[in-house]
Amino acid sequence: IYAAKVKIGDEETEELVSVRPDPGGVLEKRLEAPRFSSPIPLAKSSTTHEYHQAAAGKYLAPDAPRITRGAGSSVMLCVRDPSKTNFNVQGEELKAYARGFDGFRLLDPAGKLLVDFDKEADRELKDGYMAVRVDLVPGSYALAYVNSVSRLCVPLPTALGWTLQVYVQLLPASRPAQSMQPDFRDIALAYSREGAGFTPHSVSLEAIETVRKGLLEGRNYVDSETMSEFLTGKFEDPMLGLYAGHLLLLEKPLNERLMGLVIRNTAAMLGDTYPDLVGLAWGLQKCTGRPPAPPYDDIKGLLGRIAGPPLLARSWHLLVDAARTLDESLLSTAPVFAVAENLLAQGVYLTWMAKDEAAEDAVTSPRAHASTDKGRSGGMVEPVLANLASRVGKAFGNLVYGMRGKLTATLAGPPPVEDLRTIKSAEEAAAAMLWLARSYDWNTIVPDLKRNPKAIANLSGLQRDLFQTMRSACQDKSSLEGLTPQFVQSLLDSYQVPVQTLGAALAGLEAGGYLAGKIKLLLSNKPAVRSARPQQFS
Repeated sequence: IYAAKVKIGDEETEELVSVRPDPGGVLEKRLEAPRFSSPIPLAKSSTTHEYHQAAAGKYLAPDAPRITRGAGSSVMLCVRDPSKTNFNVQGEELKAYARGFDGFRLLDPAGKLLVDFDKEADRELKDGYMAVRVDLVPGSYALAYVNSVSRLCVPLPTALGWTLQVYVQLLPASRPAQSMQPDFRDIALAYSREGAGFTPHSVSLEAIETVRKGLLEGRNYVDSETMSEFLTGKFEDPMLGLYAGHLLLLEKPLNERLMGLVIRNTAAMLGDTYPDLVGLAWGLQKCTGRPPAPPYDDIKGLLGRIAGPPLLARSWHLLVDAARTLDESLLSTAPVFAVAENLLAQGVYLTWMAKDEAAEDAVTSPRAHASTDKGRSGGMVEPVLANLASRVGKAFGNLVYGMRGKLTATLAGPPPVEDLRTIKSAEEAAAAMLWLARSYDWNTIVPDLKRNPKAIANLSGLQRDLFQTMRSACQDKSSLEGLTPQFVQSLLDSYQVPVQTLGAALAGLEAGGYLAGKIKLLLSNKPAVRSARPQQFS
């Protein structure tokens, strides 16, 4: 008696099978796959609805309504409520329900707002969905979700001739009644040819979702006969190639022939410089000990040409490893690593914290004030403020100016490195963290931070964790002694960021200590300047 089980994600079906003696006999048994939850409204998923299938089809059709920001590629976003809450809301409850679809933005390659979906997407609340299609120049974009407590981003690398489909499910929130919130950890992406429409019974889409859930668990679903047929043939689904490449890397020994075929076929669809393919090529090179076929025999050159971050978190780890091995300077100069300081660990896709553009704009005001004050103070203040403006991370800049000198530190001597952005080793980073930990007046800064949520929101994820680490280290001597180069190296490995990114994060925090103290000391001797801008200089 055997137990036969079929598992997809968290869903599974199981059946007991009795096998009796039969020389030369073969028992065949077919088990149906379980109906699993998926953000994509697939026919066989447990969260599909025909009206959501129709919505996806409408915005993937050749004549789909669209927003034009370029040509050559497109993004289709579908945010949907599979819970059927839409049928049970009215009046004031409908307003609360509608807010669940708010907060989605499309960012351009520079991270600036390109499309505000609150204003430009189509909403059908009676059917519980929001959908939109945007035509774009092929390149590196991002989907941002912004609310009062977070600004999350996932990459949207588009390719010539393809539509990148993005599906997000809404889940019921606890309060207020009938309110919804997006499940940003479990979004699903898929590529389709421009104007190809949507097929809810697509075997390829089912395979993609099966493999995506395998990636979440680290399970290889590529060794099945059906999946091998997909990959060895002329498959027409780039996302399947990206997922399968990473699952193949989990196998020991690696199927080198199949891995090379997957990379070549996927590159023919998405282009040689698609970031995830460069990462997969590096993974293949590490496993075999020799460069793959051109153009992936020049990984270093490709790293410098990648336009933005990869789609998958596993690809990020491979690209960071490649840069560390081949040319570490790329970690601070290549566009592919630009989001390193703000990475978050969640889900299959790379995720990071978006910047608050409004807060960034506000940081520029002190520099402007410094310029107008020059004539009143003989130019004594401007150099210091210019230095601060150039060195302070914008995330911490609002806090420095808004706290009116409360962050002045009792300095533990001069900084170990004149400009923390120039840190190049774990030893220098450890010395800087130790210096900062000893310099801050934590009894003052922590309460002030708690009263300034805007400043906290503007810190990068890495800065928040560094801040907490240094604060905790000051609790006792043994904790301070734990801020060693080995500890810093473990941080770098954990966050998968270069030491230059760590230095930039520390530089932003350092401006609230050493430089803020110097500015306060200077201004305390300049009454004219202090009275000229009391809201900035207290």
